[in-house]
Amino acid sequence: MSSRYDVIRGFFRAHLKIFTGLALAALIVMLGAGSLLFYRYHAGPDYAFAALRAALNEGNKAALARMVDFQALSKDLVQGVLAVYGQAATSETRRMEMCDEAQRLALKALAVKQDAKRETVPPRKLFEAVPFVPEDVIAQFAAGMKLEKVSGGTRICSQFVHNELQTNFPVCLSMERRLGGWLVTHVLDAQDLVKLYKGAMDAILAEDNARLAEKNEKIQSKMRAHFASPQCLAAANLMGDQQDAMLVIKVTAKNADTTTLHNVNLLCDVRAGDGTLVYSRQLNVVQRVYGGGAFSNIWTVTLDAGSEEAAKLLQAGPLSCTVEPKVMSVGAGEILYPRQD
Repeated sequence: MSSRYDVIRGFFRAHLKIFTGLALAALIVMLGAGSLLFYRYHAGPDYAFAALRAALNEGNKAALARMVDFQALSKDLVQGVLAVYGQAATSETRRMEMCDEAQRLALKALAVKQDAKRETVPPRKLFEAVPFVPEDVIAQFAAGMKLEKVSGGTRICSQFVHNELQTNFPVCLSMERRLGGWLVTHVLDAQDLVKLYKGAMDAILAEDNARLAEKNEKIQSKMRAHFASPQCLAAANLMGDQQDAMLVIKVTAKNADTTTLHNVNLLCDVRAGDGTLVYSRQLNVVQRVYGGGAFSNIWTVTLDAGSEEAAKLLQAGPLSCTVEPKVMSVGAGEILYPRQD
């Protein structure tokens, strides 16, 4: 038995250098493969993606400046705005200002953490624009970002929810290998993002218009109660000196409300016999009319007989006129007027 072991030991001793070389070669291959995988990971998009997410979550502006081309991203967004809104920027200077503003807002958003307590925002006024992105846009983007390797390259996709606009915005950014590392270079869907924003904003403005129309109708109804059944008479004549023309307008109405009318501003339209509008004017008078009382006032307007306005009035034949209340002071100093927000 011992002779058999002696033979085996002798075989290994005789071929020790060969076995040692094979083991060393295997070790080198394993180390080389491990180093290659380590290099590929640290030089590839996965490592850059992880580093980008960490920098976003930490708000590390220095790291992000190395990994994100903020200027290129802002240019993409501005181009999207111009494509959707047309003449939003009338000069190159204005374009640059818009790019700078986009970068400023991005840096501001970096300071907002995902779990940060939102500041109390005052209610939006009618027709006031809603910011393009919410304050926590970057925190939302970082929370949902995914790395996608597609045939056209590498991109990072995520989304953010804009509660004020009640809209979900999907966002994709391209990431390219550059000298020195990976760089986020473009917003791939900038124009689509702006279209989504415009659609949501248009819907809000339509609601604002409806609310304003409803509000104005209530005001108009209240003014009509203070100026019910208005009657208007108009006549124009050439003065004896042939140099002037005089337009006389008489308006009567009834205060059908229970509170006092203190003064009124009327829009008066004067028309020719065929209905053609020949003259318009604001008529104002301070006149106290108690609830249930009658309103009556005469206005005289002197015009140059050679003016176009006078010529239209004098040649119009029998005149008719209508009045519409525009501003009123009623009750205890309440001012009524249609809003133009």
